[in-house]
Amino acid sequence: MVFLSTITTTEQDSIRAGGYGGRLYLLHHPNTIVFQAQIEIGASPSAPSASIYYKNVTAGTYTDILDGYTVYLSSTPSIRDAYYATRVRGSATTSTINVQQTDVQFSVDDYIIITNDVRLTAIPPRVDYTGAVYRDYDISFRRLLPVINNLDSAYVLVLNGGTASLALSPTATAMDSGATITSWSWDVGGLAIASGSATSQNITIEATTAGYYHVRLTVIDSNGNSQWRAINIFVVDENFSGLD
Repeated sequence: MVFLSTITTTEQDSIRAGGYGGRLYLLHHPNTIVFQAQIEIGASPSAPSASIYYKNVTAGTYTDILDGYTVYLSSTPSIRDAYYATRVRGSATTSTINVQQTDVQFSVDDYIIITNDVRLTAIPPRVDYTGAVYRDYDISFRRLLPVINNLDSAYVLVLNGGTASLALSPTATAMDSGATITSWSWDVGGLAIASGSATSQNITIEATTAGYYHVRLTVIDSNGNSQWRAINIFVVDENFSGLD
C-alpha cells in the first residue's frame, strides 16, 4: 500500500492539466491519523452496517471520527502494515465505529487506524479519432443535427434521345430546439440543373453523357447546424443491356 506525501497547489494543478488516464488520486490532506485503537471483538461485519468494537485508544477520541474518513485495519500499530482499507459510515460511539460493509475477517487486538485524507478521482481524458486529447472542461456541447429524408442512396437514369433527367424533392427536419431549416445547397457533380437552382429545395438534374455521378445536398438550420446527404447517379445508354 502506497502512501503519498502532501503535494503543493502548483503540483496539483500540473496533475490536473496533464489529464492523465487511469485512476488518479489527489490527497487534499496528508495521512493524518485522527484516531487509533485496538479491535476488541474479532468478527465479520454483517448487513446493513458494519460495526467494529474497539478498546485501548492511543490517538484521538471517537468525536474526531467523521463520516467518509478512511479506516485502515492493521496487524501492527503501523499504518503501512494495513491489510484492509474502508470508509467510516455514520457516527462513532464510545465503543463502536461504523464502517462500510465488508466481508473481511479481522482479529482481536488488531489495530484500527483512521485518517482524515480526502481522495478525489480524476476524470480520464477523452481522445478522439485524430488523437486530440480533451479534458472534461474542453468538451463543448454538441447540438442536434438536421435530418434529411426522401432521397434514395442511388438512382439509375437511362439516356433517351441523348438526355436523362431526375426530379429530386427532399425534405429536411431541424432537430435542434426551436430551429428551422434555412439553407439548401446542391453540388450536382458535373450534371446540369434543368429546373430550380443550386440553392433550391427541389431541383431537376439532367445528364447528357453516360457515366457515374456523385450528387450532394447540404442543409443548414437557423442555429447554424448543418447536415449533408450524398447520392450516386448512374447514367446508362438506352441500349444498355447490363453488365457482362
